[in-house]
Amino acid sequence: MPSILVFLYFGVLIEQLYALNYQFPQPDGGIRHPGRHSSLIVCSLGCAVSTLYPILLGSDSPTLANPLGRIAAVCFLSSLSLFYWTARTTQPGRFSVIFGAVQPELVVTHGPFAYIRHPTYVSYTLAWIGAIAMSIGGRAGFELLLPVALGFFAGLLWLYRQGAEQEEGEFRNEAKTVQVSEQYEAYKGSVRARWIPYVV
Repeated sequence: MPSILVFLYFGVLIEQLYALNYQFPQPDGGIRHPGRHSSLIVCSLGCAVSTLYPILLGSDSPTLANPLGRIAAVCFLSSLSLFYWTARTTQPGRFSVIFGAVQPELVVTHGPFAYIRHPTYVSYTLAWIGAIAMSIGGRAGFELLLPVALGFFAGLLWLYRQGAEQEEGEFRNEAKTVQVSEQYEAYKGSVRARWIPYVV
């Protein structure tokens, strides 16, 4: 029988599919960087397959008895909690899918945005760290797929950073009103951390 870690893993995969198809839809303006958006999908699928493959085919199921299993559980639960908090704060459809071409209309400064500027990307990152940790823990043969998973994960980190920079640039240059742009600059001044509260 699959362990609780496997169920959590599928939970974070469903979280990302939900985000892509419902919470953060493609805007009317389309995708600003279609190549990067396609790369994001490829890297996400690559990371999912390369971490899921040894779990489904391995003879042993990852458990919380393994230290890496416990790290994975913390990452999965943190990812799900942060995503839920972000989704509750933003409400479906108020923000675009990554790399969407938008003209920002409002600045959200409460919820997780009061601590970090890009909580959705942090939530996804925690999910992938958990997936890699779970796959390493007790997975015979995963050492062959580990470089593949890490390569896709590195690509995702770069794409999340590019997405964050695009969004901040849109607030600076494409906002619907000057007031929105000014509000975002003030927000950046008060919440300096993109990824880790009070750090970076």
